Amino acid sequence: MTGDDLTSSEIQEFISRVKILPGCTDISKDEAEKAAVLFLRARKHDINRAVELYKANKRMRYTENVDTIDPLDEGVRKELLSGKFTVLPSAGTVDDDNQAATVAIFTANRHWPPLTTHRDTLKGVLYQLDIAMME
Repeated sequence: MTGDDLTSSEIQEFISRVKILPGCTDISKDEAEKAAVLFLRARKHDINRAVELYKANKRMRYTENVDTIDPLDEGVRKELLSGKFTVLPSAGTVDDDNQAATVAIFTANRHWPPLTTHRDTLKGVLYQLDIAMME
């Protein structure tokens, strides 16, 4: 798996650094490659910054107890169907590195805290961001 113009050495360096992190020693090759592409793209191929972003992402998901997200879970499903969070397809706007910009919109007037939990809202947002980043 390669992404954009990432080199295999960049991907392998990211993977080797991630595999020594606590809780990441058993990461599968496929999952590690996907993470490498996502986080290296997000940090414009800067391996140090990509690893720091990966660590922050893992830490936040652990702290908020959202390591796994089941889109069929009733609370998450309601969040996904609510339309309060939308990730728009890339509109062709490109940055300096020829990468199309992705726009995410949170429609606050559709969010009513008494009807949902913080965790379900967070899981819905993270699930959609995860899917958008895979495309």
